[in-house]
Formats: sequence, C-alpha cells, structure tokens
Amino acid sequence: MNGLLKQASLWIVLLIIGILILNEFSGTQKSTKELGEPDFVAQMEANNIDSPVAVVEAGDKSVQVKAKFKQPIDNQKSMSFLTEEFRPEWKAKLEANGIIYRRSAANTTWQILFINVVPLILFAGIIFFFFRQMQSGGSKAMSFGKSRARLVNQSDKVVTFADVAGVDEAKEELQEVIDFLKDPKKFTRLGGKIPKGVLLVGPPGSGKTLLARA
Repeated sequence: MNGLLKQASLWIVLLIIGILILNEFSGTQKSTKELGEPDFVAQMEANNIDSPVAVVEAGDKSVQVKAKFKQPIDNQKSMSFLTEEFRPEWKAKLEANGIIYRRSAANTTWQILFINVVPLILFAGIIFFFFRQMQSGGSKAMSFGKSRARLVNQSDKVVTFADVAGVDEAKEELQEVIDFLKDPKKFTRLGGKIPKGVLLVGPPGSGKTLLARA
C-alpha cells in the first residue's frame, strides 16, 4: 500500500507540472485583441503606462516596444508592437509622466534557443529520471536524497586493531586519530588539529576495509 501511494503521488506531481507548462505556453494566446501603436499612444496619453518601458532593437529599421499597463486593457496587462522608431514625442511624454524607458539590443538566435529549449530539456530530464526510478522499483521511486547510513548492531562481530596484521605504521597513525577523538583537549592544548579525513591507499587485499572497520 505504501508503494502504491508513492507511485500515485509521483504521477500527481508530474500531472501538475504538465498542466503548469501547458498554461505557460498557452498564456500568450489568451489575448482577445492585438494591441498596436495607436493603443500605446492612447494609453500613454491616459497615463496608463507603467514603468519601465522596454525598447528593443528588432532590426535595421525597426524597434520593438514593450509596455505594461497600470490598469488592464481588454484583459491584457501588457503589450508589444513593432515600429520604425521610438519617437521623440513619446520619450518626452513618458518623461513628463515620470516613466523611464530602457533601450537594449535584441536577443541573438542562440539566446532565444537557450531560453526556449533548455527548460524543455530540463523537464524531459526530470521525467526520464522519474521513469528510471519507477522501473528500478516502486520503493525506490521516491527514495533519492535519503540517507543510506545503516544502524550498527552491537551484537555484530566487532573488529579491532588486533585483527589487523602487517600494517603497524597505519595502525599507529589511526590510533592517534582515535585518541584525539576520545580526548581532544589533550591535543588541542598542544596546538594539535584533527584531520578532516583519512585516506587509505593500497592494492586489493592489503587490509584497507578491515583497518577501516577496526
């Protein structure tokens, strides 16, 4: 039953993500009227243009004007249109209304490709990851990120340094680390610092695992 709940929750999450993406892509098609230059001029005269106004170089002889409305027009909160130039009288009117405008170059083909394609690739990667998790077992589908530490049973066989033979130098160095952990003040008084870790190096069968357990 627990496994079924995990799989059901996974599918619900994927369904929500899919709905959000569909809404995002279909949001640009909800406008009932295409607003253009006359509408921009009318709303500017009515002081209904919000700050800032973006002016993007769209080509050699055209610019794209992007503006937001203080009050929605025909259920639209913003507009965008192409024009030959950003007229000086528009600039003067906006400045008189306390509205700033920002002029910038148009996005390159690579930038447009990156903005449109990368989110889709990331979403496809997430879907692929979840499906791989489900194929490997329902119990593993939601287990990523969980700690893999295991509880040590006191009844298990205990390994000590006495069980390790032939690596006396390594045992002595590790014993110093153990002594430090048992009584750190004894070493800190002398300016000693505990190492951040211990690296055991050697060919297979040299006793690294046994020494680590000890």
